[in-house]
Amino acid sequence: MDIIPNSEILLRLLVTLIIAFLLGLEREFKHQPAGIRTHVLIWVGSCLLMILSILVPEMYNSNINDPGRIAAQVVSGIWFLGAGAIIKLWVDTRGLTTAANIWVTAAIGLVIGAGLYFAAFVATAIILIDLILITEFKKRFLIASRFCTIDVYFSQKNGETKKVYKQIKKLPLSVISKHIKEDGKQVHLKIISKIKKNEDIFAIKNSIKALANIEKISVSESVKA
Repeated sequence: MDIIPNSEILLRLLVTLIIAFLLGLEREFKHQPAGIRTHVLIWVGSCLLMILSILVPEMYNSNINDPGRIAAQVVSGIWFLGAGAIIKLWVDTRGLTTAANIWVTAAIGLVIGAGLYFAAFVATAIILIDLILITEFKKRFLIASRFCTIDVYFSQKNGETKKVYKQIKKLPLSVISKHIKEDGKQVHLKIISKIKKNEDIFAIKNSIKALANIEKISVSESVKA
């Protein structure tokens, strides 16, 4: 008789999926890098490894040399591999889902190695739903965040920096951070901001360019889907 029947394994994985989806959805609305897919992958992997830790000692009737300790070593070690998949690009982070996918794949390998095939198949199905269907859900119903870096150069005059920044803040963008560099004659104002999905970045650039005393401007952007 199974210590944890297949129906209970299915229930635990589905509950994990639902809670991870809801918490990941909240992160998506706040435009955080770890969203729905990353949350589901990590939570399902954690659930699998917890099930594994419970079942392995009983399956192998081991109290001293617990085979479950191997899972703990893999969990801590696999993040060294996953961390290599994470790339930080200014305010945009990429590779979190790939790193989480590597981690949960290791969890599935451990579960299969322990002979828990049902748990492995259910987890694989959930992960495929996460990576394929949830990706489509995000594309259709969630607005992508667009981040842009604005570099503005203008002549240094009394109160000019404050005036330019005040005008920029009136544009349809949300300022995340700003950096001011002065060399005595020219001011370099660097602004990292967030804009809406359908906002025209060229229109924003032209609006800034039309301000008085602007000598040079450049705008670059990145998109988080």
